[in-house]
Amino acid sequence: MTAAAGSSDYSRRTASGVSRIVLVPEGLGQWQRVRRARAMADQPRVRAVADACTAAYGRPRKLSLQSVLAIGYLHALSRPTHMTVTGMLRTLDQLSDSERRHLGVPAHLHVRHKHVWGGLRRLAQHIRDGLQLPGEHHHEPSEPCTTACQQAVALTEDDISTILVQASLPSTFPRTGAVDVDGTDIESHAVMHWRPDHSGWTCTDHELGGGHRTPTDRRPNPFFAGYEGHLATYVLPAGVKGEIPLLFAGLALRPGVQDRAGACVRLVGALTAFGPIHEVIYDRGYSTSKPEKLAAVLREMGVTATFDLHTSQRGIKAGPKPGTIWCDGTLYSTALPEALRNLEPPAITMTAEQKARIRDVFDARAPYAFVPHSKPVPGRHARRFKGPALAGHVRCPNWPKSMRLGPEIPTTNCVPGSDCGCGKTVSVPDTMNERDRQPLAWQSNAWAKSYNRRTRIEGCQRADPVPRPQRQPRLLPHARPHCHRTAPRPDPRREQRPPPAPLVPRPRQTRTLGRRTRRTRLRRTPAPLHQNPWTT
Repeated sequence: MTAAAGSSDYSRRTASGVSRIVLVPEGLGQWQRVRRARAMADQPRVRAVADACTAAYGRPRKLSLQSVLAIGYLHALSRPTHMTVTGMLRTLDQLSDSERRHLGVPAHLHVRHKHVWGGLRRLAQHIRDGLQLPGEHHHEPSEPCTTACQQAVALTEDDISTILVQASLPSTFPRTGAVDVDGTDIESHAVMHWRPDHSGWTCTDHELGGGHRTPTDRRPNPFFAGYEGHLATYVLPAGVKGEIPLLFAGLALRPGVQDRAGACVRLVGALTAFGPIHEVIYDRGYSTSKPEKLAAVLREMGVTATFDLHTSQRGIKAGPKPGTIWCDGTLYSTALPEALRNLEPPAITMTAEQKARIRDVFDARAPYAFVPHSKPVPGRHARRFKGPALAGHVRCPNWPKSMRLGPEIPTTNCVPGSDCGCGKTVSVPDTMNERDRQPLAWQSNAWAKSYNRRTRIEGCQRADPVPRPQRQPRLLPHARPHCHRTAPRPDPRREQRPPPAPLVPRPRQTRTLGRRTRRTRLRRTPAPLHQNPWTT
């Protein structure tokens, strides 16, 4: 180890080498936030969206849409937990004249609520309906297009929201080919009420929907009214060591729990405009979708999926040929022992050692699994798999060639002469059991290492967007300097404060009906103004 490498490793670890030192950078300054917000609004795709939303006729806006986006970016960098129009105006009022000019705000303009709200409403209307960005061609109409030509692009709501998120990422950000997708609940300000005529639910927000989230101690009710934000972040490919910044890469908004599969597909498709995507990771909230809405669309896009199986997706199903079975989304031979068929996955409350022991049991299924015999061929819509005996993973008495393998290879319990699938080659259509299939066997050690990359999206959602100031240490009374020598100082305000008025009984004239008795009410009588109670 060189000196430089040793010093670098020492700066990242403690003296014992067990704990890792994480350096938290200081927050951005006001001028740094202004420059960064302006750089985000000046991104070519963001500028194209703002220009497409700007009206081509009529009186020009006093505050351009690009300046409205710059103000929104600045407020998101300053106070992301208070994303309101009033909050944006307060952030803008704290800027100097030079900082306002850098954001594109005219010097003579006093920005009001209607200027910002009108721009946001214009952007929201066009984003919801979609945009058509015009193309640029530098040749005659009769000539063919070249690489310098820019074709017209149709952008959906998910494409535009992803463009606005990608504007915050620098051009040098490592955009890997693997992404992680997850949803988070966004409660609406409105409340749903039951109609008086018992015809259904009604709400002032006509776009929201009923959602479901994981109950916690802080929110025991799993149901809510609002939206679900489907977020994506980049992860490293499986087996690659290293670290990348923990940042969001895309956004797709849906009412409630509606169209989760469509949001995942649109989000992956929107990210392909910034780099090729070949792998996606998601949880059971997406894996239960219909195969023609999620799995088939991802396969046509050339994207493989790694996901967790719902309880309805587990179990034993018949295979494509006699002697084959589907077990937890993987194709096995019927030689799979009964003790390895119905296995329970590790619980969340288990320790790492307990989970490792259970996953070792799941790895015992690997010798009985079918192995891909060919690569996916576009347009073929099928893939060939060979049995475990042909792959040399097991010894089967029905296939004499496999019995000549070494004793370290497990031997199956197949009955000689039976129709087992250990030595068969099958062609599996892409549409067969497509919802539950994935490249790695479910709950195996290889699958766990690949699926555990999903913790990045969980870390993004739990991250604090605003760095909180460190709490100052509080001095105890015995630790304060000279606290036992300093006499208490008299409060000058106490000398001017009049004493409380004495309580005197006051008769209450009321009419009773026999059930009530007369009570006396105490009344405070003020002290005379000319008399000082502290001196008399």
